[in-house]
Amino acid sequence: MHLLNIMTWELVLCTSSVTDATNYKDCAEDIRGGSASMQVVNGNVIRWLPPPNKTLCECLNPSCPIEEGGTHVYRHTLEIIDNIPSHEPEIRLELLNEQKSVFFCIQFPVQINAF
Repeated sequence: MHLLNIMTWELVLCTSSVTDATNYKDCAEDIRGGSASMQVVNGNVIRWLPPPNKTLCECLNPSCPIEEGGTHVYRHTLEIIDNIPSHEPEIRLELLNEQKSVFFCIQFPVQINAF
């Protein structure tokens, strides 16, 4: 198994105007809770990763609510199975509000190394 440590929220807020990989939806209201979804994308093949065993708010620093103008860091460490392709896979992270609507999505390339 490999560990995948994702910390994206602050990075994305700083670079969202220069990257096409980021999709942030203005919800017109504060986010008070929700969940996350992660997938490995390899070409046209998408494999779902196990969902975090924590709520969205438990993975955020500072915790919920997510308010306009705020900066939040989303952090989640995940063990992934050994048969994830080693040639240029990408990870897609989606953050969902309490109604299960995606309000944040980012997809980025990763390099998986055993350690």
